[in-house]
Amino acid sequence: FFVIMGTVDLFFAASTNDVGALQLLSRSDVSLDVRDYDGRSAMHIACGSGALEAVRFLIMSGADIEAADRWGRTPFDEAEHGTREVILKELRQAGAKTRQPVDTSMEETMRFIFAAAEGDMDLLVQLHSAQVDVNARDYDGRTALHIASSYGHDTVAKWLINARADVHRKDDFGLSPLTEAHRHGQGKVFELFQQASFDLSDELFQGSLDNISSDEVTCGSKLSTTFKSVVYCATWRETLVVMKSIKPCSADEAKITRHEMMHE
Repeated sequence: FFVIMGTVDLFFAASTNDVGALQLLSRSDVSLDVRDYDGRSAMHIACGSGALEAVRFLIMSGADIEAADRWGRTPFDEAEHGTREVILKELRQAGAKTRQPVDTSMEETMRFIFAAAEGDMDLLVQLHSAQVDVNARDYDGRTALHIASSYGHDTVAKWLINARADVHRKDDFGLSPLTEAHRHGQGKVFELFQQASFDLSDELFQGSLDNISSDEVTCGSKLSTTFKSVVYCATWRETLVVMKSIKPCSADEAKITRHEMMHE
């Protein structure tokens, strides 16, 4: 029980840049290289969280800077994913190796993307273990996450997100995985992006979302009235927006287009 709680405390201290707590834990029976259920160490957590002082302490204490989690990602990868330039510099100075991007062939890419379309988790894991890039693109610039999102394969999408698939990457038509989930009405996948707390609001207005159904909007208080329109405070997909109707009418009667909604 102590080991489990000590591990939790270690990871929390690493994520919050609490060097004092890390020092106390390092004097106990808790190893600084202990892993969680995903094979992540305190060094992974600190690098991903941008906790510079925690990273420096872990490096000085001899923590493993080359440890790989269950997806093969190192602390360097975590820092690189979060564009933590100062931490990347610290890791380089400590001797961390920079991984070269894997050149995934189109044949492997298509097998990976077809596996996402079919919801074939076994093949996805197998190909990823063979170093197929989760962000590899097909001839239209689509990734496996684009495909899984459009097909509604929430289990596949969740796995890809955890494997650090790029949720903001747009294909050759300017569509992101989020846009694909929305266009095809894949609510479970859409919720995954919301639960992951990604900054996705701007992407909802990309692509072919020319019209937004009034059923998706909950009208609130009236903000202002002009000669031609009425402006309301409203909520759309749990996002506060300003809704403008062409003439005074109820929310059910209002036609709402993407050009008439602005984020608050």
